[in-house]
Amino acid sequence: MSNVIPGGWVQFLDKMGDDLDVVNSARISFSKKHEVIKKGDAELIDFLLRNRHGTPFEMVEFMFQVRCPLTVAREWFRHRIASYNEVSGRYVKQQNDNYIPEISAVRIQTGKPGNYHYEPMEDLDKANRLIDKMVSAYEFSYETYEELLTEGMAKELARNVLCQGMFTEFRFKVNARALMNFLSLRNAPNAMFEIQQYAKKMEEYFKAVLPLTHAAFIKHGRVAP
Repeated sequence: MSNVIPGGWVQFLDKMGDDLDVVNSARISFSKKHEVIKKGDAELIDFLLRNRHGTPFEMVEFMFQVRCPLTVAREWFRHRIASYNEVSGRYVKQQNDNYIPEISAVRIQTGKPGNYHYEPMEDLDKANRLIDKMVSAYEFSYETYEELLTEGMAKELARNVLCQGMFTEFRFKVNARALMNFLSLRNAPNAMFEIQQYAKKMEEYFKAVLPLTHAAFIKHGRVAP
């Protein structure tokens, strides 16, 4: 389990396959198979990625467990070539646990829609005051949620008053091709800061499992095949 933001983490649970499975998934077209990585296999993976022959990469899968704010999860779930299962606020009481950014993560937004830029808030006293306002909103929201539950309102309805900064938890299963797409978009300079921290950590796991594939991914501009 790796902490990535205050209160948030990603855990690598399991994987199916490695670089050899990518190689053999490509070589089966010619009824060939290697028992171990051999000379020329790195070049084959490079060729597949460079020419965007993506299917062999779909034969490798990763499973993660993630704890992140709802704002991060909603961006994450836009990646639809994956499987998800999330803690249900219909069935369990939500916890009073919300994302409080470090002061270095408090930022301002400049530019036009579709071309925003983000810069650290230089006025640290103001940044601290705004964080305090976030915490106050979280506390009021959760107090209201508990009052609604006490009065008998169903969890599935009462949860509507909770803040978007509340932490959620889910499992994420994804093939290597779709994971490269995720990493190309989310571990990028223009990605939202918080999801970028998760993507950076997940790329470390990706590199450890698929070193040859990762090298080709980097070499060819971090474009998913």
